[in-house]
Amino acid sequence: SIWYGSTGYIAKFDPRTQTNTRIDLSSTHADVNRLVTGADGSIWFVANEASIFDNHIVGRINPVSGTLTEFALHAPNVFFNQLIRGPDGNIWLAGNNSTFGPNPFAGKVRRISPLGQITELDLAPNSTISMLTSGPDGNVWWFQNTPNSPNQIVRLNPTNGTTTPYPLGD
Repeated sequence: SIWYGSTGYIAKFDPRTQTNTRIDLSSTHADVNRLVTGADGSIWFVANEASIFDNHIVGRINPVSGTLTEFALHAPNVFFNQLIRGPDGNIWLAGNNSTFGPNPFAGKVRRISPLGQITELDLAPNSTISMLTSGPDGNVWWFQNTPNSPNQIVRLNPTNGTTTPYPLGD
């Protein structure tokens, strides 16, 4: 099956039968931004409220039953655009500031357990985090841009939460 999302829903396309199965989200205005398969085969997604960037949803779909579970993310003016399955089996999420001023909700990486428990790691206030990825070394990595600081690559050990920045000097 091929999973995809749009405003207000996620759907599964079956190439064999050429049929779609649509699953509606609780918000008809939430734009599905990323999809990823969890360690248990569940389909995880992040959706941003289209008009206000305040009400966000991270969710899980059981691919067999189609059961949808949503978890609210309160982070004003953050656009969530990074979603990966980490080497530890958790889902990792990051977003960027959608305004031009300081934003205490931006620059955080969030870990989501398979049961939906969300832990915020306040690692880089007011930073832009992009290119979130699961490394072959068992760590989570990303590119980080922080105002008045050099760009850097950051390594996060998902077991103990320690980070190691690698300044790029640009």
